[in-house]
Amino acid sequence: MKSAGYNKFLVPPPIGKGSTLELNMSIDVINILLINEVQGYFRTRFILRREWLDPQLTYKDLKKDSRLNLLSPTEEETVWFPEVVFDNIASDEDWMEIVLSKEYNIVRNIEDENIDPVGVTAIDNTFMFSGEENSHFLAKEFTILWICHFNMMWYPFDTQTCAMQFKIVNKFADLVDLSPQNLTYSGPSDLAQYIVKSYKMCRVKMQSSKMERVDVEISLGRPLIANILTVFIPTIILLTISHISKVYDQRYIDMVIMVNLTVLLVLATL
Repeated sequence: MKSAGYNKFLVPPPIGKGSTLELNMSIDVINILLINEVQGYFRTRFILRREWLDPQLTYKDLKKDSRLNLLSPTEEETVWFPEVVFDNIASDEDWMEIVLSKEYNIVRNIEDENIDPVGVTAIDNTFMFSGEENSHFLAKEFTILWICHFNMMWYPFDTQTCAMQFKIVNKFADLVDLSPQNLTYSGPSDLAQYIVKSYKMCRVKMQSSKMERVDVEISLGRPLIANILTVFIPTIILLTISHISKVYDQRYIDMVIMVNLTVLLVLATL
């Protein structure tokens, strides 16, 4: 049930004495699918969870199991929901939503003894739940290509930090407070060329405006043992072969040139 004058295009009023609506955001990074240092991007698959209160709404007969309080597509179109923008993507074609993983329901946050029954004069004997206490929960799964600037100066001892940047759509940016909650990473820590060293979610002040966004920063390092086995040891062996070839007599100058040329070509591929 909606209050009189409800408008789905307007941000719900804040709860309490605050001036902005609090939007709790949690992220579960499922996997890092691709890392491309040359073109400067990385692809992740993750679940974005949002939770907020809408005091202008009242709900009937909410169940303890929130999966039984799913909103139908028709109901979704009649209520306000927070639009989150992916800030560091190159275009709208760089993200895809996994539609079948979407979950939108109402979470019942009060116990049975706090339920307010409708008066006996009502036609239907229902239980009413206030929008100030029971929250909307929206979970969506995405696959997104994020822009990431790689600094290869200290290769192979470098540590790269790539970010997933989220912000509220500009028209609501000053009315909604994006609050980071929980961050989990359920993918493998050992990737093809990197290892996941750490990850965190934090607020970041945007330089272009006075608004804030939420960043998920993933630190990537290189496995040293793999680099030693595939880069350092082969390089030392090739350099040793190159120097040994120089001890041959001048009569074998053609062989020396060919050996050193081959060493240069192989080193270029490492």
